[in-house]
Amino acid sequence: MITATADLTHLPTPLRHIIEPCLTPDPHQRPDAQTLLATIAAPPAVPPQWPQAIHALIRQQHTELHRYTQLEPTTVLPGPHDLDPTKIFTTDATQATEPTQATDPLEPEPEPEATAHPPRSWRAPLAVLALVAVAVFGAWWIVTALSDPDGTSGTGNTGATHQASPSDDAAEPGHAFVDVSRGDCFRNAGTMRDMDFKPAGCGGGDVFEVLRAFENTTDRSVCDYVDHVEWRYAVRGPDMTVCLVYRHRDGAAYNADRGDCVGGGPDGKATVEQCRPGGFVVVSRIEGESSPADCERVPHHKRDHYFTVDGSPELNVRLCMGRIAPDTA
Repeated sequence: MITATADLTHLPTPLRHIIEPCLTPDPHQRPDAQTLLATIAAPPAVPPQWPQAIHALIRQQHTELHRYTQLEPTTVLPGPHDLDPTKIFTTDATQATEPTQATDPLEPEPEPEATAHPPRSWRAPLAVLALVAVAVFGAWWIVTALSDPDGTSGTGNTGATHQASPSDDAAEPGHAFVDVSRGDCFRNAGTMRDMDFKPAGCGGGDVFEVLRAFENTTDRSVCDYVDHVEWRYAVRGPDMTVCLVYRHRDGAAYNADRGDCVGGGPDGKATVEQCRPGGFVVVSRIEGESSPADCERVPHHKRDHYFTVDGSPELNVRLCMGRIAPDTA
């Protein structure tokens, strides 16, 4: 190397351009390590073993993880309900400043660049607008409730229905439902059009049982989410809405519905029982006045049972029943 020149003719041209300067006789003219590394540059990329879309997703997730490690201690991260197993979400305070990768079908959507405005600055005015909207709606609801507390404005008093209306006259303090509790029973001393409830024992039947009572309202829709409700009644002074079910003297089968199985109890009353081969199942329930001919038109009808209520035909119920096939096993 000092007395002769090395023969590098058999080396590839790119490699010879790197080695020749290193064999210069004058040591001061030889490249240092930094120059040599710059000349060599980065090694050629190894062909990826995974599809390009997977590598793009990995690079994106590495970038997102790096952002999380650089968060301020006060940054609020998204909750578990926001997480997606195919990507990592960031908040407005942690937007990317690095260039994004090329768009790929499996990559998350590119996130907007961070701005100079403080993150979430829009939330305060939005919260104020929301409070104003709630206040306006609340005021409208109160005015509507005071002007039409029973929700029947323009319809008049239609009498007793499955949503019985409160009397048009203001009730006197001390009506039957003051201090009412779930499970209390009442007998109607009036008609279904002009109801007059009186406290009664539950054992004898032909009574209305309270399933739920709501104070300070005459809105009967509050009973919509109470199970097994058959009648809703509202009264004023003090305002009260009660969700009721009628208990018939001839047995619990009065409240049976389609698909329930009916039999006779030891006291001769019709009861709801577990379905069994050879038993009877309700295929139709007819409310109000009816005749046996109404059940004869029902498919699979074999027998019927008619519950009547004296003075209140609106409460009559006829059960049309079919017979369950005997067990042939």
